[in-house]
Amino acid sequence: MKKWQSACVQMCHTCSKVASACTCMPLKKTFAQPTIPSLLFYHPDTSRAESKVIYTLKHKDNRDLFDFLAAELYPKLEDLLSELEFDVKDCILTFVPRTKKAIIKNGFDQGERLCKRMAKKADAICLPLLTREGGKE
Repeated sequence: MKKWQSACVQMCHTCSKVASACTCMPLKKTFAQPTIPSLLFYHPDTSRAESKVIYTLKHKDNRDLFDFLAAELYPKLEDLLSELEFDVKDCILTFVPRTKKAIIKNGFDQGERLCKRMAKKADAICLPLLTREGGKE
């Protein structure tokens, strides 16, 4: 937990904001903006707390970790929706599905698991509204 809290105040090398407030993406990553700030400083070196959390999220079906991350991310989601004048309870939460190959390899879809935990915390609905087509399988 100490390492995680330290990682939360680490400065982004691109925008110089603390990791938990960063809305930019790591080098060589391009995603639609705006994002929910969520500690995306992933690096395969799992000795770093934030990398270990993301690695475990993607490769281990750890219920406690999903609950922990939902608790960490929920206030940020609530703040973002509040700024947009939405109530999270009136929203449908969805996720980008994992590739079939990754689901077969790891046995689960981490986006779906996290989305369900977030929806439960928000007393909202989680639905699989997106599909994955093309791209790397």
